[in-house]
Amino acid sequence: MDWLLNIKAFIFDLDGTLIDSEKAHLKAWSEALSVFLQDFDINLVQKHFGKSGREIAFLILQDEMKAEQCEKIKDQIFDTLLSTDVEPMPCAISLLELLKRRNIKTGVASSHYSERIIRILKHFNMLDFFDVIVGLDEVTKPKPSPELLLKALRKLDVSPAVAAYIGDSPYDVLTALNAGCYSILIKTYPRVNLRKSRVFPNLVVKSLCELYREIRLYI
Repeated sequence: MDWLLNIKAFIFDLDGTLIDSEKAHLKAWSEALSVFLQDFDINLVQKHFGKSGREIAFLILQDEMKAEQCEKIKDQIFDTLLSTDVEPMPCAISLLELLKRRNIKTGVASSHYSERIIRILKHFNMLDFFDVIVGLDEVTKPKPSPELLLKALRKLDVSPAVAAYIGDSPYDVLTALNAGCYSILIKTYPRVNLRKSRVFPNLVVKSLCELYREIRLYI
């Protein structure tokens, strides 16, 4: 893992990476979809975590207008759960403090809209650790298109060849690959099956605590 020695910037996904939000997202999706459907498979929603909310809603509802409405309802419900059903991932703050001390550039590139990313990071006292925030409203294509990640790197003035994207889903790994970055997969949830997904991260860790220990050794 000597490549870690050359990393100048770490870009983070948000959900499942910096914050443990799966429970809240599932609850919010269940309530939002029930407005439009009496019967649906919540496991199908979970299977596509990592995609944008609009994409997930459309997969279930097969209607653009309803998908847009459903996404808005879901986000409103999710926001009410921030204080009760969402928390920072263990070692998230410690890792961000370490990167700050080592003068490593940092950013967040997430499928949320920028305003929501900022609001969530503020809620958990993380916002000041990041140099850039890029949300779905700033690009034309969602992950695994590299557009989110490349825009964050342009703002940081860092080449993809010396950057790493940290996420919890196969879509994050593909996003990094498409951008020409190194990829770090946090296996936050056991549902992520690398063999089945046929993705090959440069580094797989079980938690941000493990990543913290690795980075402390190399950087």
